[in-house]
Amino acid sequence: MNRRGAEGKPGMLLATLLFAAMAAATWVYYTPAPPGGSLGLCLPAPWLWPLAPFTSEIAACGLIFITALLAGVFNRSISIVPDTSIAYSAIFLIACGAQPVVTARLTAAPMLALAALIGVWLLCNSVGKRAATECFLLAAMLSAGSMIQYAFALLLPVFMFCAIVGKVMRFKEFIAFLLGIMAPYWIALGCGLVSFDEFELPELYYITSSGFDKTDFLLTVILTGATGLLFLICTLLQAVQIYSANARTRAYYGIFNVLGFGTLALMIIDFGNFTAYIAILNLMMAFSAAELLQRSPAKSTWPPMLLGAAAYVAFFIFFIRF
Repeated sequence: MNRRGAEGKPGMLLATLLFAAMAAATWVYYTPAPPGGSLGLCLPAPWLWPLAPFTSEIAACGLIFITALLAGVFNRSISIVPDTSIAYSAIFLIACGAQPVVTARLTAAPMLALAALIGVWLLCNSVGKRAATECFLLAAMLSAGSMIQYAFALLLPVFMFCAIVGKVMRFKEFIAFLLGIMAPYWIALGCGLVSFDEFELPELYYITSSGFDKTDFLLTVILTGATGLLFLICTLLQAVQIYSANARTRAYYGIFNVLGFGTLALMIIDFGNFTAYIAILNLMMAFSAAELLQRSPAKSTWPPMLLGAAAYVAFFIFFIRF
């Protein structure tokens, strides 16, 4: 099959079917670990919300699928991956589907991925422009998210550095970013939605202190590490092409790469909560892999895409049946 087949509607259809099949198998064969505590700064974490197990999984898968669709729309709007490819979305779907810890229950992982995509979208659309409003919205979104998962707060300095590298952050943008951080808490406290008594330090290292099966934990770490390694390899292979690109394109790549490397750093620093960042890592890996495939001189990208999909699916089958 030709390049367009792999990266167009047939490829996306195949990825969607695989994602749906893995989500169904997760529901049947995988029992997620019980929550180990709330990781929000003042509100309950998503896995503590009163949702039925099936509803919780549907919500998680729905957010991942929405993120995949928006990733395709985002790419068409700025064409960061050549030829408006939707391979970006397809790779992201398969990578997330292969991680039961991401799809089995509604957690902050798919929410963080969606927020990260929106944040990248705001910054990429702001390159070369005045962007005080965009910086305010970005900071406010992450700050609001930190109420239910502190990982959102840890992304704030990462996105600030993304804005600096993308040449979006100036003095007015910096002030707007700071105001955006304060706004959600100011509103929540002012409207009586939360009180000072409800603020607490998150319960760290919930994975190792909860009922997370040791084998599942090890397999999750292995697949996450493989995804991170794939991201690093694809990013390094593109380094020369990025260096020779125009200033706007370099800014786009800078934003993506800083977020990708920043996510890897957070997964190491905040290892006890590393599953929260898995979907963002999948998103960054999908971008790098799709970009590398698009710039490949090969006439067809079906072989590498099918090989990668097969590897993820094989690991998933081993995971749920081990």
